[in-house]
Amino acid sequence: MTDDIPTERPGALTAALLRALLDEVPALVGILAPDGTLIELNRPALACAAPALGAALGKPLWEAAGWDDAPQTRARLREAVSLAAGGAPQRLELAVQTPGGTGWLDLRIGPLCDTAGRLTHLSLTGLDLTERRTAEARLSAGAPPQPERTCADDEPSASRGRLADFAAATFEGIVISEAGRILDCNPQLERMLDYPPGSLAGRLIEDLVAPEHRERVMEAVQLLHTSHLEHEVLRRDGSRIVVEVRGLPDTTGGTGRRFTVLRDITERKRAEEALRAAHDTFYHLVQNSPFGVYTVDADFRLAQVSHGAQQVFANVRPLLGRDFAQVLRCLWSEPFATDAIARFRHTLATGEPYHSPGTVARRRDNEALESYDWKTERITLPDGRPGVVCHFYDLSERLHYEEALRDADRRKDELLATLAHELRNPLAPIRTGLEVLQLAGADPATAAPVIAMMKRQLHHLVRLVDDLLDIARITHGKIALRKEPVDLAETVAAALESAGLGAADGGRRLTTSLPDTPLLVEGDPVRLAQVIGNLLSNAVKFTREDGEIRLCVARESGPDADWARISVRDDGEGIAPGLTERIFDMFSQANPHRGGGLGIGLALAHRLVELHGGRIEAHSAGPGQGSEFIVRLPLAGAAHLGPSAALPAGGAALRARRVLVVDDSRDNADSTAVLLSALGAAVCVAYDGAAALAAAAAERPDTVLLDLGMPGLDGYEVARRLRAQFPGPQLQLVALTGWGDADDRRRVLAAGFDQHLIKPASIESLKAILDTRPNASG
Repeated sequence: MTDDIPTERPGALTAALLRALLDEVPALVGILAPDGTLIELNRPALACAAPALGAALGKPLWEAAGWDDAPQTRARLREAVSLAAGGAPQRLELAVQTPGGTGWLDLRIGPLCDTAGRLTHLSLTGLDLTERRTAEARLSAGAPPQPERTCADDEPSASRGRLADFAAATFEGIVISEAGRILDCNPQLERMLDYPPGSLAGRLIEDLVAPEHRERVMEAVQLLHTSHLEHEVLRRDGSRIVVEVRGLPDTTGGTGRRFTVLRDITERKRAEEALRAAHDTFYHLVQNSPFGVYTVDADFRLAQVSHGAQQVFANVRPLLGRDFAQVLRCLWSEPFATDAIARFRHTLATGEPYHSPGTVARRRDNEALESYDWKTERITLPDGRPGVVCHFYDLSERLHYEEALRDADRRKDELLATLAHELRNPLAPIRTGLEVLQLAGADPATAAPVIAMMKRQLHHLVRLVDDLLDIARITHGKIALRKEPVDLAETVAAALESAGLGAADGGRRLTTSLPDTPLLVEGDPVRLAQVIGNLLSNAVKFTREDGEIRLCVARESGPDADWARISVRDDGEGIAPGLTERIFDMFSQANPHRGGGLGIGLALAHRLVELHGGRIEAHSAGPGQGSEFIVRLPLAGAAHLGPSAALPAGGAALRARRVLVVDDSRDNADSTAVLLSALGAAVCVAYDGAAALAAAAAERPDTVLLDLGMPGLDGYEVARRLRAQFPGPQLQLVALTGWGDADDRRRVLAAGFDQHLIKPASIESLKAILDTRPNASG
């Protein structure tokens, strides 16, 4: 063969040289076309295990003669060629017919590509497994191994004819045992368990088996039957490995010996466990995820439904195995049902995925409007056929939130527009009144009605701001009731006075009906007067000028308790059907264009009544039929009226007090100073924190009215410094600010203030605070 090797290119790897090398390789080597056609074979392949292959040159590999179990083997070869041509190398163990009988080949097929990565041929290699299979068969039968034949010349080989040689060549551990004790083993077992050569002989098998597996292993050993087990064994250092064990009894000599083959499968078991854990984790994630997953099989039937998807199909029973088109038409209205069916069928037929990020459709089974982000993809299902998987996320809740946000945004816009309108209503006459006073000078006849009008409008303006602040406090849980025994007759009088209704203005008639004896409830008198005032204001707003408003307070006995019943009835515009429940919603107005409020008066009354443990309801026979609002409050048990603290008389002058007014708003500071001076106080003014500290050092005031939100030194810092400068009780600090919730009050007191007033402060509140301390200089 070597005579054919050309020598004109020394060192070159020529085709002839390659052919010569391949012919010396003691194994089967061949070349296949990509379709499996056998193109070339080396000389050993033609001479030993599969001589029939030589006659198959030019034919597909699976058509060669001599394959055992031809139909099954040819199918395996055809599949292996196809997979190898696709880039996946294949390995098979096949039985072949040789001149010496049945042989075995370890056959491998792989792709061969050019430098550009394009498939050109397939490689075919094979090792002769006949010796090994023969030895394994003789070992299982208990017979001594026979002389073996080589693949090249069919001559016996004395060097590989003994069992010891074969046992040393295999990868498995081999043990010969008797009565549960090791007689001999191959070196592979010693290396597997990390024992020195020859040190395992004489040991008990039981000592090598993990304790929890010993009972079943030793039972198999003692029965002397053929067995197949998987269990853990102990290495010399105490670590464990998992082995696959096949035990074969010696049935020929009657010695009770046993042949055992052990294969280390630790890595395989770890891989299987990791794969199982990954599968379980992934399954758990899918089942408990916030999205839904379901599959439709090749017959267009619902095959699998995850836990997250079951809610969508809750009204379909039975579910799995149902025709998917029928399921969709049961759940969804048209045209969505037909469109979705078409989408699924298209994905199943073509493999083209589909994604809808925000489908909104109405359910047929429950009339609910729902929204989904859903996607379809074609997959291969466990039966090997194609199917469609659908992943979807329920956006319905988000849809409701978005709708609520849009509604809140719309209400906010309406509130701002209404607020602007309502604030202009009192501001316009106040501005006009100021201009009239400026033109009229000091003419009392002209000034008196203008001043009265300005007071009414200012009261209305303050009330609007107070209502807004109260709603915010209640919403955030920051409103606190100062409860005491309250006579509702006095509360009604306070409500009529504070509301400044003028119910008789324009001809409206207001009639009241009060109990002859005091009707006592446990409540905050200011807040209860606010409730009644809001109901009266609402009645005036929706009652024509010649209409009538009736306020009635009475005791009402119930099955569980006695109540105080407050009723405000009018014969005005009434309430349309369906609005009586919504009339207490925030910013709700029966007639938004009617004007005269922000739509928060009734909502505020409703929440204040609930805070008192009562309830409020609205009744109306319809538009033009008037309306009635009824408040029920629990009566006080053993309540009694305590002494009421009366405010100082409105015209009483203050005793001579030295007062420092501090505010960065000059108008606020100057107007407050003028008011206090008119009442007899000695007043000085500062417009910032630094000036306030200097004025306090020079004038040593008894009382400081201090604004909080000033630039530079704010009111809190000024208060702390004043307390450090005048540590005794002779200085009274009063916060006069527009901030008035519970947190603001706590912060004010923590900064060293004695009192907290909300702008604009009334004369009565100012006088009450200034009279709480005697004149320190007196």
